[in-house]
Amino acid sequence: EAQPILVTRCSLSCPTLLRDLIGRMAGSSAGENPGVVAWVASRVLWGVVDFVKDSSTAAVGVVWRRAGDAVEATCSSAADQLVIYSGAAALSAEYVAGRLSVKAKRALLPQSIEARTPWYWRGLSESSPSRVRAVPAHRSREILEQVLEPGGSLGGRDLQYKHPEGYQTFEYAAGWRIENPMLFLRYSAEMEHLRSSLKELRSAGADIPKMKVRRALWEATRLLPAELDTELNETMLVHGTSPERVLQIITQGFNERFAGRGLFGQGVYYAEDVAKTDQYVTPDRDYRVNKEGESDPLYDLHRLLYGDEKSHPKDVFYVFICRVLLGAPARTKDATTQLDNPGASLWSAGVTDPGEGRELAKMPKSSTGEPFHSLIAELGGRVVRFREFVSFHGEVRAYPEYLIAYRRVAPRLP
Repeated sequence: EAQPILVTRCSLSCPTLLRDLIGRMAGSSAGENPGVVAWVASRVLWGVVDFVKDSSTAAVGVVWRRAGDAVEATCSSAADQLVIYSGAAALSAEYVAGRLSVKAKRALLPQSIEARTPWYWRGLSESSPSRVRAVPAHRSREILEQVLEPGGSLGGRDLQYKHPEGYQTFEYAAGWRIENPMLFLRYSAEMEHLRSSLKELRSAGADIPKMKVRRALWEATRLLPAELDTELNETMLVHGTSPERVLQIITQGFNERFAGRGLFGQGVYYAEDVAKTDQYVTPDRDYRVNKEGESDPLYDLHRLLYGDEKSHPKDVFYVFICRVLLGAPARTKDATTQLDNPGASLWSAGVTDPGEGRELAKMPKSSTGEPFHSLIAELGGRVVRFREFVSFHGEVRAYPEYLIAYRRVAPRLP
């Protein structure tokens, strides 16, 4: 029983090794007795539990993802998986037991709403499976703090709220993981659409490069439990907004139809640096005690996030960490022509003013005339400090995964 625990500690860095470990420990009798594999796998997961309890919070998501993948690759049937998860759950802490029971349910009920939402979610209410939750992200705090580290200079011409004292960095105040089942299912459906579209484009000879974001953001967000699909150019990006818009994004997602004129069209803008998104935020000063009018987004937001007046950190700004599907993007520097197809228009027919653009040009290799899936504004033309990422179908091609409340930190006096 000690051997799986010790070896598991050394094998978590390599999913293939962990999968091989389960098979080797089961031995030749596994073919005759699948229960042996289940028993050994449960002992391996026990080792994972033991490892997780002593690990930093940043490693938890990575550990569970690798362990789960290895077990499911070894025991393909839902019945065997249930034995594994139940055995491990009996040996683990309440938190881990809850996670494993959710995975077992998803294995046995693949078409349920719970089965089609991320495995690391808290678990859906049986009476209201579509309920939206804002789950405090205590275990991911270290990661979210890394996301708040600016890579570029602060301020700029687009700064919506000029801080009276000036500021030079950001301080984490609170964070939440957004669990909106209906919004995520809509996002998942679009993933399948893009998968089919990109398969057709690649078979037609289109070159769709893998997109890379700022390394510091990638290094931080890769420790989050979300499993991004790099074949779809799915990536983590940030989006800053006013407190009055936060609840709408949490409950309904992004909607470019409310967007005004922009340098690169009327879409939803994302960035790879919080120094950029900070230009578009305004402060949430205090807890809204009394509802002001029939519709009061701040009143409802505060009850979703904080619950009571004492929990509100005061004078905070909000930024989302989003899963964004870039698919096959168009790139530009001048907001008018395509960078990878010199001279070709960036916009669909009829668009003469880039600021009013709402749809991109058709992809050259698309047999159906499908427009580019997203837009990337590269440095060197109309933007100098920060790349910009624009989606004109943000309601289905982006999911607000985390929300961070942060403060601007003023410089200390000498």
